[in-house]
Amino acid sequence: MTRRQYLDMMGQYTGYRPQGDAVKRGGSRIALSTIRDHMAFLHPDITSETEDLHIEWYMRLALLLLFGGVLFPNTSGSLVSIRFLHHLRQLHDLPLYSWGAAVLAYLYRSMCRASMLCQVDICGFLPLLQRIMSLQPPLPPLDTGEAHPFLPLASRWVLRRWNYRWTDAHHNLPLVRDVLDMLVAG
Repeated sequence: MTRRQYLDMMGQYTGYRPQGDAVKRGGSRIALSTIRDHMAFLHPDITSETEDLHIEWYMRLALLLLFGGVLFPNTSGSLVSIRFLHHLRQLHDLPLYSWGAAVLAYLYRSMCRASMLCQVDICGFLPLLQRIMSLQPPLPPLDTGEAHPFLPLASRWVLRRWNYRWTDAHHNLPLVRDVLDMLVAG
Protein backbone atom coordinates (compact mmCIF):
# COMPACT_ATOMS: atom_id res chain seq x y z
CA MET A 1 0.00 0.00 0.00
CA THR A 2 1.10 3.57 -0.55
CA ARG A 3 1.59 6.16 2.17
CA ARG A 4 -1.68 7.87 1.25
CA GLN A 5 -3.58 4.56 1.36
CA TYR A 6 -2.22 3.78 4.84
CA LEU A 7 -3.17 7.23 6.08
CA ASP A 8 -6.63 6.96 4.54
CA MET A 9 -7.11 3.59 6.23
CA MET A 10 -5.96 5.10 9.54
CA GLY A 11 -8.48 7.91 9.14
CA GLN A 12 -11.27 5.50 8.23
CA TYR A 13 -10.69 3.08 11.12
CA THR A 14 -9.70 5.53 13.86
CA GLY A 15 -11.01 8.93 12.82
CA TYR A 16 -7.42 10.22 13.08
CA ARG A 17 -5.15 10.99 10.13
CA PRO A 18 -1.65 11.83 11.36
CA GLN A 19 0.37 14.51 9.60
CA GLY A 20 4.04 15.40 9.18
CA ASP A 21 6.72 13.77 11.34
CA ALA A 22 4.18 11.50 13.06
CA VAL A 23 4.36 9.13 10.07
CA LYS A 24 7.63 7.29 9.52
CA ARG A 25 9.12 4.85 7.02
CA GLY A 26 7.14 5.46 3.90
CA GLY A 27 3.89 5.92 5.74
CA SER A 28 3.58 2.42 7.20
CA ARG A 29 4.66 3.34 10.75
CA ILE A 30 3.36 5.97 13.11
CA ALA A 31 4.85 7.41 16.29
CA LEU A 32 3.23 6.07 19.48
CA SER A 33 3.49 9.49 21.09
CA THR A 34 1.16 11.05 18.51
CA ILE A 35 -1.44 8.34 19.13
CA ARG A 36 -1.19 8.95 22.89
CA ASP A 37 -1.52 12.71 22.39
CA HIS A 38 -4.58 12.28 20.17
CA MET A 39 -6.19 9.88 22.66
CA ALA A 40 -5.60 12.37 25.49
CA PHE A 41 -7.32 14.99 23.35
CA LEU A 42 -10.31 12.65 22.71
CA HIS A 43 -10.69 11.27 26.23
CA PRO A 44 -12.70 14.14 27.81
CA ASP A 45 -15.22 13.88 24.99
CA ILE A 46 -16.08 10.23 25.73
CA THR A 47 -19.22 9.97 27.85
CA SER A 48 -22.15 7.58 28.15
CA GLU A 49 -23.77 9.48 25.28
CA THR A 50 -20.83 9.09 22.89
CA GLU A 51 -21.62 7.40 19.59
CA ASP A 52 -20.47 3.80 19.18
CA LEU A 53 -18.37 4.77 16.16
CA HIS A 54 -16.25 7.19 18.24
CA ILE A 55 -15.79 4.57 20.95
CA GLU A 56 -14.65 2.06 18.32
CA TRP A 57 -12.16 4.62 16.95
CA TYR A 58 -10.79 5.21 20.44
CA MET A 59 -10.56 1.46 21.07
CA ARG A 60 -8.63 0.92 17.84
CA LEU A 61 -6.17 3.64 18.85
CA ALA A 62 -5.76 2.01 22.27
CA LEU A 63 -5.15 -1.37 20.61
CA LEU A 64 -2.54 0.19 18.31
CA LEU A 65 -0.74 1.45 21.44
CA LEU A 66 -0.94 -2.03 22.96
CA PHE A 67 0.37 -3.68 19.81
CA GLY A 68 3.19 -1.22 19.16
CA GLY A 69 4.22 -0.58 22.76
CA VAL A 70 3.78 -3.97 24.43
CA LEU A 71 2.97 -7.01 22.29
CA PHE A 72 4.79 -6.31 19.01
CA PRO A 73 7.31 -3.54 19.72
CA ASN A 74 10.07 -2.81 17.25
CA THR A 75 13.66 -1.96 18.19
CA SER A 76 12.93 1.77 18.15
CA GLY A 77 10.30 1.31 20.87
CA SER A 78 8.45 4.38 19.62
CA LEU A 79 6.72 3.33 16.39
CA VAL A 80 3.80 1.08 15.52
CA SER A 81 2.97 -0.39 12.14
CA ILE A 82 -0.28 0.83 10.64
CA ARG A 83 -0.56 -2.64 9.11
CA PHE A 84 -2.15 -3.76 12.38
CA LEU A 85 -5.22 -1.81 11.31
CA HIS A 86 -6.07 -4.67 8.95
CA HIS A 87 -6.68 -6.83 12.03
CA LEU A 88 -8.75 -4.13 13.71
CA ARG A 89 -11.40 -3.74 10.99
CA GLN A 90 -13.97 -5.85 12.83
CA LEU A 91 -13.47 -5.48 16.58
CA HIS A 92 -15.82 -8.35 17.36
CA ASP A 93 -13.44 -10.73 15.47
CA LEU A 94 -10.47 -9.96 17.77
CA PRO A 95 -11.15 -12.83 20.23
CA LEU A 96 -11.05 -15.28 17.31
CA TYR A 97 -7.37 -14.57 16.62
CA SER A 98 -4.64 -16.55 18.32
CA TRP A 99 -2.82 -13.54 19.79
CA GLY A 100 -0.59 -15.62 22.07
CA ALA A 101 0.76 -17.59 19.12
CA ALA A 102 1.27 -14.38 17.15
CA VAL A 103 3.19 -12.74 20.00
CA LEU A 104 5.33 -15.86 20.44
CA ALA A 105 6.04 -16.09 16.70
CA TYR A 106 7.03 -12.41 16.64
CA LEU A 107 9.35 -12.98 19.61
CA TYR A 108 10.94 -15.99 17.87
CA ARG A 109 11.45 -13.94 14.72
CA SER A 110 13.02 -11.15 16.78
CA MET A 111 15.30 -13.63 18.54
CA CYS A 112 16.38 -15.03 15.17
CA ARG A 113 17.25 -11.53 13.98
CA ALA A 114 19.03 -10.79 17.27
CA SER A 115 21.25 -13.84 16.77
CA MET A 116 22.83 -12.16 13.74
CA LEU A 117 26.07 -10.47 14.70
CA CYS A 118 25.17 -7.25 12.87
CA GLN A 119 22.10 -6.79 15.11
CA VAL A 120 22.63 -4.65 18.22
CA ASP A 121 19.21 -4.89 19.87
CA ILE A 122 16.29 -7.24 20.43
CA CYS A 123 12.57 -6.52 20.40
CA GLY A 124 9.36 -8.40 21.03
CA PHE A 125 7.37 -9.23 24.14
CA LEU A 126 10.43 -9.86 26.33
CA PRO A 127 8.54 -10.98 29.45
CA LEU A 128 7.97 -14.26 27.58
CA LEU A 129 11.70 -14.58 27.04
CA GLN A 130 12.34 -13.79 30.70
CA ARG A 131 10.22 -16.81 31.65
CA ILE A 132 12.89 -19.12 30.24
CA MET A 133 16.06 -17.14 30.91
CA SER A 134 17.12 -14.28 33.05
CA LEU A 135 18.04 -11.08 31.21
CA GLN A 136 20.08 -9.65 34.03
CA PRO A 137 23.77 -9.58 34.92
CA PRO A 138 25.04 -13.01 35.96
CA LEU A 139 24.79 -14.03 39.60
CA PRO A 140 27.71 -15.54 41.50
CA PRO A 141 28.21 -19.29 40.98
CA LEU A 142 26.15 -21.72 43.05
CA ASP A 143 27.53 -24.39 45.34
CA THR A 144 26.94 -27.96 44.20
CA GLY A 145 23.33 -28.97 44.76
CA GLU A 146 22.22 -25.43 45.67
CA ALA A 147 19.44 -23.84 43.62
CA HIS A 148 17.77 -20.47 43.49
CA PRO A 149 14.06 -21.44 43.48
CA PHE A 150 12.75 -18.35 41.68
CA LEU A 151 15.14 -18.19 38.72
CA PRO A 152 14.09 -19.40 35.26
CA LEU A 153 15.32 -22.88 34.33
CA ALA A 154 17.77 -21.67 31.67
CA SER A 155 19.33 -19.26 34.17
CA ARG A 156 19.79 -22.06 36.71
CA TRP A 157 21.48 -24.20 34.05
CA VAL A 158 23.87 -21.39 33.12
CA LEU A 159 24.76 -20.63 36.73
CA ARG A 160 25.46 -24.27 37.64
CA ARG A 161 27.78 -24.81 34.73
CA TRP A 162 29.41 -21.35 34.74
CA ASN A 163 28.53 -21.11 31.02
CA TYR A 164 28.44 -17.42 30.30
CA ARG A 165 30.73 -14.54 29.51
CA TRP A 166 30.55 -11.28 31.43
CA THR A 167 28.31 -8.68 29.84
CA ASP A 168 27.42 -5.10 30.53
CA ALA A 169 24.28 -4.86 32.65
CA HIS A 170 22.74 -2.41 30.15
CA HIS A 171 23.24 -4.60 27.10
CA ASN A 172 22.47 -8.30 27.54
CA LEU A 173 22.17 -9.42 23.93
CA PRO A 174 25.53 -11.29 24.03
CA LEU A 175 24.34 -13.22 27.10
CA VAL A 176 21.06 -14.09 25.39
CA ARG A 177 22.98 -15.27 22.30
CA ASP A 178 25.31 -17.42 24.44
CA VAL A 179 22.46 -19.03 26.36
CA LEU A 180 20.46 -19.75 23.21
CA ASP A 181 23.55 -21.20 21.47
CA MET A 182 24.14 -23.58 24.41
CA LEU A 183 20.59 -24.98 24.49
CA VAL A 184 20.23 -28.42 22.94
CA ALA A 185 17.15 -30.33 21.94
CA GLY A 186 16.17 -32.72 24.68
